[in-house]
Amino acid sequence: MVKKFMVRVGEREFEVAKDDADSWQINGQSTKLEIIDQGNGSYLIIQEGKVYRIYYPPADKNSNSPDGISSPRQFHLKLNGRPCVVSVVDERSRLLQSVLRNISHSESAITIRAPMPGLIVKIEVSEGDSIPSGKGLLVLEAMKMENEIKAPKPSRVQKIHVAPRQPVDKGDPLVTLS
Repeated sequence: MVKKFMVRVGEREFEVAKDDADSWQINGQSTKLEIIDQGNGSYLIIQEGKVYRIYYPPADKNSNSPDGISSPRQFHLKLNGRPCVVSVVDERSRLLQSVLRNISHSESAITIRAPMPGLIVKIEVSEGDSIPSGKGLLVLEAMKMENEIKAPKPSRVQKIHVAPRQPVDKGDPLVTLS
């Protein structure tokens, strides 16, 4: 199974993929990477003979994204002795971030749309419910994972467009909130 990440170092962004065989791709190009943990937060990354020295303070290792799912993980580290911020977003989180980008605004109502194709597993609200920000609206199964779709702000459930066990395509309306 290939694991994909978007990695931003300063203003540069890279798509990084790692498969089970421990081979890597950066922006679609195969490359050999060796990562050596030197202890106390110091690492060496060797890419085809070029050595990058990274210091990753142990205190940052427990940082969590503020919303729990969709924010990039940010790491404050030193790359070859210079401070830098690196953000990393996995493929699943990138898809979930698209929920926020796929909200349709019409006056005071917003429609939450499917961020990816999948199957509606469970609906956690009813039409007419008043809900707080972050309240789970429904569960969408995609890529063999259950993803809870949450309310982006305090709202009232105006319309539910789907039913349990219903397949949806990317962009299909799920719930309209007012």
